[in-house]
Amino acid sequence: MMFKTLLPILLAATVLAGNEESFQKGNRAYALGQYENAITHYRQLIKVNRTSAALHYNLANAHHQVSRDRDHGTALGASQLGQAIYHYRLARRLSPRSQVVTDHLQQARERVHGQPPRESASRVLLGFLTLNEWAALASVCLTAWLGLMTAGCIRPAWKSTWRPWLPMLGGGALGFSLLAVLAWSVQFAGNEAVAIRETPVYKRPLEPSEVPPGIDHADPDPLRDGIELDILERREDDWLRVAFADGVLQRSGWVRMGPERRPNLLLFPR
Repeated sequence: MMFKTLLPILLAATVLAGNEESFQKGNRAYALGQYENAITHYRQLIKVNRTSAALHYNLANAHHQVSRDRDHGTALGASQLGQAIYHYRLARRLSPRSQVVTDHLQQARERVHGQPPRESASRVLLGFLTLNEWAALASVCLTAWLGLMTAGCIRPAWKSTWRPWLPMLGGGALGFSLLAVLAWSVQFAGNEAVAIRETPVYKRPLEPSEVPPGIDHADPDPLRDGIELDILERREDDWLRVAFADGVLQRSGWVRMGPERRPNLLLFPR
């Protein structure tokens, strides 16, 4: 019986040790300037769902360094700037008050747009805490409110003492619950994406071959690597109606998701 109990513990310890080893290998490769190798090691952890703010941040930095090398002509291939923005945003989702993550995200966005687009005040507010933190605040207020209500039923003489706190705690529970729902709708609704390679933008959800000659259909300026998208509508044939900032311009249109073997967009997880 002891061996049956110890086996899962030993297996878990082995997995955790392997994960830590992959993370440290990625860090060492990054320190040596071997950014592609670092990306490989970090992605091994993501494949087994061992994610953290530090992992996404380091992976974003590695992609960002590759994009700089390719801009300077010292490396070949796709820019990877979109990959960097994607993982910076996932790191910020897990550690929303990390200033270093926010600063690096803004630097990457500045390379895409010339100047980083301003985020709305509502997004800044809802992103100040993680979804779990908003839910925890609501839970604490609700628990305290229920506790005081119960205490008042047990000892009616206490009601006059606690009565002023009840509206505040009840309002706090309701307000924080609402903020938690709104934070979920912003962070986990699955209605955002990042372009990771150049992608055509169309005025209708049709391929050019499906449009009669002479009809103005394609936008002359395609999506660039690193453009962040708000998904307004999805179709079963992989067409997405999107809106996005491109420099100082606000644009919209239809884009089609590429095949899994060669994706053109990264959708944020729910």
